[in-house]
This record gives sequence, C-alpha cells and structure tokens, in this order.
Amino acid sequence: AQQAITDQVKESKADRGYVIVQDTRTGQVLAMANSPGFDPNDLSKASSVNMGNAALQDAYEPGSTAKVMSMAAVLEQGVATPLTHVIVPNRLHRGDRLFKDDIDHETWYLTLNGVLAKSSNIGTILATGQLGKTQAQANQVLYSYLRKFGLGRYSGLDFPGETPGILAKPADWSTSQQYTIPFGQGVSLNAMQAASVYSTIANGGVRVEPTLVRGTKGPDGRFTPVAKPKEARVVSAKTAKTLAQMLESVVDDQEGTGTKARIPGYRVAGKTGTANRVDPATGRYK
Repeated sequence: AQQAITDQVKESKADRGYVIVQDTRTGQVLAMANSPGFDPNDLSKASSVNMGNAALQDAYEPGSTAKVMSMAAVLEQGVATPLTHVIVPNRLHRGDRLFKDDIDHETWYLTLNGVLAKSSNIGTILATGQLGKTQAQANQVLYSYLRKFGLGRYSGLDFPGETPGILAKPADWSTSQQYTIPFGQGVSLNAMQAASVYSTIANGGVRVEPTLVRGTKGPDGRFTPVAKPKEARVVSAKTAKTLAQMLESVVDDQEGTGTKARIPGYRVAGKTGTANRVDPATGRYK
C-alpha cells in the first residue's frame, strides 16, 4: 500500500494521497498509508507537514464518491429504483445558480443506475430532491443518512488528531449547499470515513466501527482480544446489494467513469470522485 500510493502520487504530481485497506466484515484496518511520508529513522530530513497521519487528519471534500450515500438514501426511502428514468438537462436552475455536470452534454435520458455510472451531478440533485415533499425535508432525510454513514463525527478509531470532518446541520445549509452536498461538495470527511462508507455497503449495509488493535498480550503471554467494535445498520441488506451492483457498473460499463479500475477476473465495485478545491490565493472554488 505504501509503495503503491508513493508511486501514484509521484506519477500524477499530486499534493498528497492516501490508501486504506479495511476488512469489511470485522472493521479491522489492514493497511493505512500516506504519501508523501517520512523516514522514522531520519527525522532530520522530515517535513513537519508530513509527520502526522494525513489519512485521519486531513478533511477534504469527497466530490462524487459521496454520491453513494445519496443513492443509498434514495433507494432505502423507496423513492426510486436503479431502473427509474431520470431526464438530465445540460443545466439545472436551483436556488440562485445554475448547476452543471462534469462535461457539457445534450439532454441525457438515463436510469438512476446510469446517473451513478456517468456520475451526473444534475441527476443526483434531481434524485435526492425526491427524498421529501419540500427541499427542507429532503435535506433533513439526506443529513440523517450522512450521519448514519459516519460523517461529521469521529470514526471510532480513537486516533489522536483525527478530524471528524465538516458536516453542518441542515438548517445551516446555504442555498447552494442544499444542492451540492448530494454530490459531495460543501461537506468534508477524512479518508478513514470515506473507506468506512464503502465498507458499510460491502458489509450488507451494516457499519462496523474501524479498529487498529486486535488485542493485547500480557507478561504471561496471554492474549486478550479488544472489545467487539460497535455495529449499526445503516441501510437494508437489499439496498446494499442493489447499490453494490450499481457500483460495479461504474467500473464495468463502457459508459462508466471508473473503467480504469477494472481487474480481469475480478468483480470490482467503485466510484470516481472529482471535487473543486478552494484556491488559497482567492478563497474561491476552482
């Protein structure tokens, strides 16, 4: 994991990258790697910026990887199915602005599955808008699912310096946040929280708190396992299975955005995500 993320950060000239490998059934964190890192044997050459654990300390906007939670809410609430038709215009007027997708396009005629596979922001706004009779109600429902998936609170690892991320209460969502949070902007998380969201879907809709320590061994050599991690059902097993199949189409389908993640001979489920970042010079999204 460490070598892979080091190579990838170098190749893509990224500021930073993280890898987390988690056993979805037990919650055990099998690997957690950051790049750039440092050599613990030679701290004199280490940059102070890289000496923490960025996978837990960095809060970042997840972009479209957050759409999995929006789709989970839509499926679980029964307001749409993977085959529900969604008409996606080139621009969508909501509040005080126009929203667009990653690319300019003619009107798309998609299914809900297609909205996820093509990662349509507009399609996601339209789908999550069905979660309530009013936008305020829809916001409240979506917020409840984001919280159940673990956003806006500590992951349960008890790692020093971990960020709980940033998730405002729905009453405090700005006009634009009401429509950007469903596609992963205006909300922040850490990499462990992101991994936990996908582990929850892979584990049949049950979130298992992540753990770093399996147990302790006393002076007598006797092994004492740690207490069982907390578990909570986030969505039904049926919703989780449906969503897992939709996430497979992101990688499998020719029209999907995650085709580079294919591994011959394996079933791979995943989601791409791109987010605008705030430019430190201007304080605006770019």
